[in-house]
Amino acid sequence: MPRPASLRKTNQKEVQQDLEYFLKKGDQLRRSGAYIEAIQVLNRALLLEKSPRALAARAAARRALLQREEAVNDYTAAFKLDPAAVYLSSRGVVKSELGWYRDALDDFQSALKMDPMDKVAKNGLQWVHQQESHAPLRILFLGGFKRMSAMNTTYVERRIPACIIMGRESYWSLDNQHVLYWSSQERRWKGCRAVDVERISQQASPGCIGAPERTHVLSGSLPRGWFEWTGTEWAKLPSSGVTSFGPISAPLRIINLYDFWRTMINTSYVERRQLEYTVNSRETYWSVDGALFIYWCPKESRWRGCRSQDLRTVQQGESVALFGAPRGNDILSLKTGWHELQNKEWVVANAGVNIEPKSLRKRTVTLVGFSAEGVNTTYRENRQKEMMVNDREIYCSEGPNAHFLYWSKAESRWKGTVLSNHQKIQGGRSSAIIGAPQLADLFDPAPLRGWHEWTGDDWVYRVRAGVGSLGTLRDDYVAKAAKAKVPPAKRRKTHEAPRNGLSREQLIQEVFKHFDKDGDQLLNASDMLSFASSVGFDGSREEWQEEYRLICEGLGRTPDQGIDAASFFKLVNEDTDDGCYCSDKELAGMLGQSWPPPRVVS
Repeated sequence: MPRPASLRKTNQKEVQQDLEYFLKKGDQLRRSGAYIEAIQVLNRALLLEKSPRALAARAAARRALLQREEAVNDYTAAFKLDPAAVYLSSRGVVKSELGWYRDALDDFQSALKMDPMDKVAKNGLQWVHQQESHAPLRILFLGGFKRMSAMNTTYVERRIPACIIMGRESYWSLDNQHVLYWSSQERRWKGCRAVDVERISQQASPGCIGAPERTHVLSGSLPRGWFEWTGTEWAKLPSSGVTSFGPISAPLRIINLYDFWRTMINTSYVERRQLEYTVNSRETYWSVDGALFIYWCPKESRWRGCRSQDLRTVQQGESVALFGAPRGNDILSLKTGWHELQNKEWVVANAGVNIEPKSLRKRTVTLVGFSAEGVNTTYRENRQKEMMVNDREIYCSEGPNAHFLYWSKAESRWKGTVLSNHQKIQGGRSSAIIGAPQLADLFDPAPLRGWHEWTGDDWVYRVRAGVGSLGTLRDDYVAKAAKAKVPPAKRRKTHEAPRNGLSREQLIQEVFKHFDKDGDQLLNASDMLSFASSVGFDGSREEWQEEYRLICEGLGRTPDQGIDAASFFKLVNEDTDDGCYCSDKELAGMLGQSWPPPRVVS
């Protein structure tokens, strides 16, 4: 029997009153920094009614807790209920923080079409364009594919116009044979051979692998369950997908374990820094197949390893392990004498770690946007045991007014203060003049901004202050080579594939035009950095300035003059230690083309 109309009106009125109460309470909690409690209150509001206001409020609280992908989903749900520009622009902000620049661009542009006066969208649009130009490129690893095992490799992001596919950046394997791209037709990321790129259109999405629908290739949760083409149908592989990703300017570290009794332990482990995979506020290292991971155990002051299914248990404070490093040793210390659990007993083995030199390079962080003197500078990683704070490395600047960055265990954030406070901080004092967003990673693939700064009276939020760039220090060989004015990288001429398209001279001309952004017939330091990055340079901008000077000097040019077409031609053709020889395949890859080009059949 239906309820009387008067009763329905009364109930609806009560629902609205309760809804307004929960919205107001949730807003108060969020503004006071009680984000978890705010989410709980807003969840109660959403049980009463699927309110776009409640969804947007919960999204704001989730964003503050760095639950950014959940915040994106809430803003999406709010927009479906109420297609207002404010939800699109707010979602665009979160996407830009995730480093999903092209997705954010779409949201800001759509918001401005709906409301040309939307300030958030206007500022966001400007910010995203800047980030696309200056933020570090990302590198990612795929794994778990079977029939298409060639797709299990490393991919580097390309944002240059020639590599924008269907309005999105693309990711190319290091050998330029495979590509990951966004299929606007299927609303998913797909992977194909480089020779198939020219077939991609609104009507065609060639591919041999594909991500689950509406998941981002740079999702911090690293969603698995990608699909693989078997030749007759698409098969879902539960363990396939992106295994890790990070900024190319500060490459993910890879360690190799050897000589363990369990052969499954003897493999490579790739660093993961996403919040979902951290343990005890530290990065973890995952085996290539995702079956094992290594984590820092503060209870035992050692790195320990266990099965992937134990992640949640370990994150909750339990100490589960199959193997472990010597007590008190850094994971990058190259020490042997690891322990392994054999037949319910811990046995000291001769097992240990082998690390490639690139992963041993010290990282650098450059801060920008602060008003305090001496803060906007470059900080170098220091992993010496006597310098660590809260079992973590610190980052130190140089000079008489030196500062350092450290992880505050009490506040779960990176903080910075003068280096003279170092011993006090180690003793437990929490002193700082700058502070990063809570729970955020210093080496986030999207440069971490929105820090706070102490003015002497109060903490001030600076929306553009934070990480300006990331990098690594070159090894001793590179430093010595720079002093000797000898370019460190040796690039030798290799066998060329037969040409049936552009001549080599024409190919070099096209590459020169590609990197000549302003069309002045000269490549400046910024243009040449883009070129150098495409052939493997991964140093900091400061290191690049010295490298660029040496290149100009070797070509008889000055840094102010820049490099003209003739000098560039000489550089990429020079098969000596002073040159930077590039094969036709490499040159074509810079243009987003396959090599050799497909034959034209009449």
